Parts: sequence; structure tokens; C-alpha cells
Amino acid sequence: MVRTLFVLLFSSLSILVLNAQGEFRASVSQQSVDQGGTFRLVYELKNMAAQNFTPPDFKNFEVLSGPNQGSNTTIINGQVSRSIRISYDLLAPKPGKFIIEPAEVLVNNKQVKSNVVTLKVNAIDQTLLAKGLNGEAEVQVRLNVAKDTVYVGEELRLEVELINRVDFRTYSLVRALSTDGIRTEDLRNYSLNERKIKIDDTPYSARTIQALSLFPNKPGTYTIGPIIVRANVFEGEPSRSRGFFFSPATRPVDATSNLIELTVLPLPLPEAEGFTGAVGKWRFQGQYDQISNMTTADALTFKLFVQGQGDPGRLQAPDLQWPDGWRAYPPETTTDHSVETDTGLVLTRVYEYAVAPIRGGTFNLSPKASFFSPDSNRYLTWQMQPRTISVTDVGTTFNEENATAGPNLLVVRGTPKPAKGLWVDQAWFWYVFSGMPLLLALAWLAKRFGSRQDKEAEQELKDPIAEGRRRLQKARASIADPTVFYQEVREALQQYAHDRLDLPPSQQSPSEILSAFNKIKDGGAQGRKFMEASALADRGLYGGGTDEEGRRTALAELERLLSE
Repeated sequence: MVRTLFVLLFSSLSILVLNAQGEFRASVSQQSVDQGGTFRLVYELKNMAAQNFTPPDFKNFEVLSGPNQGSNTTIINGQVSRSIRISYDLLAPKPGKFIIEPAEVLVNNKQVKSNVVTLKVNAIDQTLLAKGLNGEAEVQVRLNVAKDTVYVGEELRLEVELINRVDFRTYSLVRALSTDGIRTEDLRNYSLNERKIKIDDTPYSARTIQALSLFPNKPGTYTIGPIIVRANVFEGEPSRSRGFFFSPATRPVDATSNLIELTVLPLPLPEAEGFTGAVGKWRFQGQYDQISNMTTADALTFKLFVQGQGDPGRLQAPDLQWPDGWRAYPPETTTDHSVETDTGLVLTRVYEYAVAPIRGGTFNLSPKASFFSPDSNRYLTWQMQPRTISVTDVGTTFNEENATAGPNLLVVRGTPKPAKGLWVDQAWFWYVFSGMPLLLALAWLAKRFGSRQDKEAEQELKDPIAEGRRRLQKARASIADPTVFYQEVREALQQYAHDRLDLPPSQQSPSEILSAFNKIKDGGAQGRKFMEASALADRGLYGGGTDEEGRRTALAELERLLSE
């Protein structure tokens, strides 16, 4: 494919033949590089009418960039000389001595070849290479992972570390990290602070420049990396070395990271009952509504709180098992929120189940869900504490034969009585008729007064402050349980944002929330308080929260917030 691109690039190239002698020459930026290093190969055509540039096969190297084309014209003593340069950067992945075969161009319908180029690639310490380290490099890049074997769906945090023993001014990315098709998410929660390390007793400075979460979805072996960074290293002492316009002089140094061979294992079979698809560190908690004794006309709401680290795309609502004689409806996702922590992305999701008894009796409810734990290499099952519920059957029976037959005739026995006169023949009718205008006026006043009360009640229900307080009452009732407490706090904040800002939960991103608050008069400070409260709820959900006294203090702050 590279060859085809080069041919297409040069298909329209034409250089006028000048009096100066034509030349087609190849050169490299350096004759020797370390394993994993980069170099630049340049082809220069001088004073040649050339077409159809065809590069050699770069089977021992990897093309990082190019072709990059430039031209130059010089006039010396009235003689014009023109040239075209074609360059590209190559990566040398393995040690040895290599010959780069000639490139070809078409000049006056004849093939013209460039010179061959030789390059030596020096082997480096394989132990250090496996660790992403080189005891002699000025600048280097290392990929860090906690382990090289994971299960499908397991989250793996990867950090890119820039290491240097000489000072540099800036650095840039030459080649982005290759993850071999594994889905990734960029992380922002990592330290940029410089730290000191030693490699073969040589002092180095190190800093993390990128962090990612990897989510493999298929078993197999994958190659992660490399990433190539170009640092502009100071020439000499930065304080003394001066270049154009008195800025410190620099030179570019490329650093290529190590490769990581990642093995992804399939999940063992058979899967556990109630498996959610979640792999990693997860925890569950269930919550019923306040119904204890039910009838067959009632329905029960059950909330399943799921929180942990792993691939959120694999997490599914478990198919909970209910007793025989109960009907279950498809669950709904009422909360879906993720927050970044020091160890990766933490997902919080709440599934709401509606179940209803279809016959009376005494039933034991004990739903359970499972996830796969890579640390223990097995499925772990959570089960809700059993709960006994008595159900009263309030249904009525009917006769199907009578229900499908026509209406029965009523047979009246005895002597028929004559019908009474019409209402207009009754004295009470005229009393009622004469007072009808007054009754209608009273009914109109009652309706108007009742409508005003209904509107006030409806407005009270839509009042975000009142609704927020009602939500926080649930949090206060669950203050002894950190998980339920912070979940109720998060739902209170979501409902408050929905009522106050007219933002449904699906649109409550930090930027949209702050933007909506800024549209309210003096809402900027309140928006910042809201985001602080939201972050508090997230930290509480993940870490288990503070002690009970801390939760009471947080609740008081939230009540003040939702009262503004």
C-alpha cells in the first residue's frame, strides 16, 4: 500500500532538465540507531525530469510518517539548480545490520535507481527493554500496567511514563499508542508531578504523561504499543545555551516505548445464576419499598444498586428469580453514573424492578445477582436477605357460562303496581327547581376555590426546593447505611436539577449543569456548590462514605443548598 501511495504521489512529478548534472541520491539521518529507535530516510532528486517514484520494500522497518515532500531552487552565477526531497520517518524494531534497497524513478522512459543505504540497529538490554527502560538513553518512554493477563471485560489501567536524564524544553507525540483494537477510555486522574528514579545507578526524572483504561472484549493475545515521543533536548546547559533571539538551543530526541503482550482469558463456563456480565470488583445492594403485607391488587418495587469497576458496556440487568406465583416486569435503569478515581472508572447503576403477586399465600423473596472476580478467578454471588411477605387474594370468581351467555330475564311474580307520576307532578321538584340558580352559583364558587387549591398543590409538587427536601428526608432515614444514604443524595440532586434546571438525568453532564445554572441570576455560585455536592455523593458511593457524623454534616449542607 505504501508503494502505491508513493507511485500516485509521483505520477505527475516532472522536473526540467537543466545544464547541471542530474542526481538521484538516498541518505539517512544516522548510520546507527538503538533497537526501537527512529531515523529519517531522505531521497533527493536534483535537476532530473522524473516521474513515477517507487520506494523499496521496508519489510524490516515500520513507517511512522511520510512521504513528506519539499522542493528547493538555487541560483549560483546565473545557473539554476532545482531539487525535490522526499522524506519519511522509520522505526527500527529489531537489532541487526540492514540494507535499504534503492528507490526508482522514471527519467525519459528509463528506470533510474538511487544508491543503497545501510543501517546498523544496536541491541539493548532485553531485561531493561521488557521493562521499558534503557540505561543509556537520554529520553525514554515506558508503558506501565499492573499485570499482563486479564479476563474478558476486566478493566486494566495503563500509564505512559516519560523518563529523562537530560533537561528538555517541550515534547510532542510522534506516534499515538496502539492498543491492537482494544477499547480504551482516557483518564484524567493521574499525577503530573516529576519524581526521581534510578536506572543502573543513573539518576533520572520521571513523570506520567497519559493514562488509559483498557477494556478487552474478546479472548486472545494483544500487542499494546509502542508510543513514540519527541523531546526537544537542550544543547549544553539550558541557562547558558542560547540560540536565535536568545532562546535556548535544542535538538530533537525521539523515544520509543516498550511493547506489552497482553493475554485476555475467556470467562469460565458455566456462568453463575444471575450473572450480570460484570467482571472486576463489584458490589450489590437491594432495597424494597415499604410494603409488608400485600394483596393481589398490589405491586412491589425492588431497587438493585450496582457499583464497581469493569466494562460498563458489559453490565446488564440480571434476570432476578422471584417465587412461583409472582409476575415480573422488565427492569428500568433509573441511575447510570460513572466517576473517575485513582484506580479507574467507577460505575454506579440502579435497576428498578416491578413485581406483582398473582395469587395469595406466604412467599419468601430472596433475589440474587452474580459477577466474575478476576482476583479469585471465580463467580461471586450476592443474595438479598430473605423477606417473608403475606399476600391476600382479593380477586373475584365468575361463571364463564353466564359471562358468555345473553342477559337473563327477570321474572316478577305477584300483582304489578301502577307507576308513580313524573317528577314534575311532585311538589319537591318545584322547590328544587326554584333554588337551582343558587345551587349553581355555589357550585361554581366551590369549583373555582378548589381549582386554586389544586394549582397551589401542583405548584408545590413541582417546587424544586420542596421536592429536594422530600428526597433528602429519605437520605436522613437511611443515614446509618452509607451506600443507601449517598444513593438517595444522588437521586435528590438529580431530581433537583431536573425540576430547577429542566435537565433530565440523561443530560446532567457537569458542563450542561453549570451552563444551566449560569443562565439563572446569581446561579454561578450555586452551580459550583451543586457540583461539589455531586462529587461528595460520588466519593461516598465509591468509598463507603464518611462516618455517621460526617454524613449528618453533609446532609445539613445539602439541605441548605436545596433551599436556595
